[in-house]
Amino acid sequence: MTSGNVEQLPSDPVVTELLGGIPEPDSVAAKIVDAAIAEFTEYGIKRVGIDNIARRAGIHRVTIYRHFHGKDEIVTAAAITWSQRFFIRISQMVTDAPTVEERFVNGFALALHGLRAEPLVRRILGADPEFALPYLTTEGGQTLAAVRMFFAVQLRWFFGPEDDTEIDVDGAAELAARLGLSFLMTPDSHFELDDVDEIRRFARRYLAPLLRRPV
Repeated sequence: MTSGNVEQLPSDPVVTELLGGIPEPDSVAAKIVDAAIAEFTEYGIKRVGIDNIARRAGIHRVTIYRHFHGKDEIVTAAAITWSQRFFIRISQMVTDAPTVEERFVNGFALALHGLRAEPLVRRILGADPEFALPYLTTEGGQTLAAVRMFFAVQLRWFFGPEDDTEIDVDGAAELAARLGLSFLMTPDSHFELDDVDEIRRFARRYLAPLLRRPV
């Protein structure tokens, strides 16, 4: 899969459910989410209120409440929207990998390494990690599900439906997502994961075997 257009991704019920919460491009809701992402990148999540987002978007705060019930809902929409954009970029970077294992390994390595360098992630983890943690791990699990979704959809693009009985695609995707978020939130580790090559070696040893058919 080489396209950055989510509508061309293979059909998946989780994809449909998650993307249903992402505003249509050029809509007022999308403008609000983009403003929220910009505010969170500059100031973190905790310090940003509805008034800040409204001012950045150039709209009245009442307009925001026509589209979102409150800040928590905006944060969740912003997290899923941002994750969608980020992982589409990652998928485009690994599209030429010769095997599905290499695509999985490279995708995990580039994603974890890239997330650590992203201004939004650095701001949130530096400013208020304890405030961000519930949005990453709970709140219905939507952010975690979004990360798992992109790994799973990428894998299913290569594996046909008949392979699901031999390879637990969703399981491999969830382990990759949970490990990635864990290493992101708590970087101190027994494993050396300081650069993309070290992360790639880790993924090749511990994650790639998840995609091998039993003999």
